[in-house]
Amino acid sequence: MAPTIARTDAADRPQDAPGTGAAPGPGDARRAPADPAADPARDGPLFQDIARFRGILFDRLLRPHDVTMAQGWALLHLSQAERAEKTEDRSETAPNPNPAPAAAAAARRGMSQSDLARRLEIGVVATSKLIDRLESRGLVERRVDPGDRRSNRVHATPAGRALLRAMAEVQAEVDALAAAGIDPAELETALRVLAAMRGNLRAAIARG
Repeated sequence: MAPTIARTDAADRPQDAPGTGAAPGPGDARRAPADPAADPARDGPLFQDIARFRGILFDRLLRPHDVTMAQGWALLHLSQAERAEKTEDRSETAPNPNPAPAAAAAARRGMSQSDLARRLEIGVVATSKLIDRLESRGLVERRVDPGDRRSNRVHATPAGRALLRAMAEVQAEVDALAAAGIDPAELETALRVLAAMRGNLRAAIARG
């Protein structure tokens, strides 16, 4: 969610150098210590704090549902992947009266553990433990991959998909808390800037 944008006012501008009565030059201004009260990162890195605070609130609000934010994101990725695959299956099999292709496509749905790990941007071992916890609660299930009998694909169960409704409500509540008191136009601008920054960083990672 959008960070609070610090304003620049007289307190932020460099003052006369002590004892000289002369304003510092450009180089001195860059080295001049900022007013701690005007420093938006004085309590910690801004972006990291926003992500951390959102995570704390997500976990707190999801606690009645006995699910963590990480588990909820895993369910969301699985559900999104299955919806996308169902849409592709309908476009490919609609003119074909033979039910075999549709059945085969349904068997391929779900995600491999490695694909889910990439989506969540965590390790495969951590993803396996996450799936174990979700499976023990009946929220996901592992099925043998018809294309590779040595591996499994992970599927969200109806109970897991139902839990996504609660997660959507929690996300809306956290977003509202984060945006409280922020002008909608400023918020829209901040979100565009953050999206551009995310794209820049993603491109830099891809370039290696």
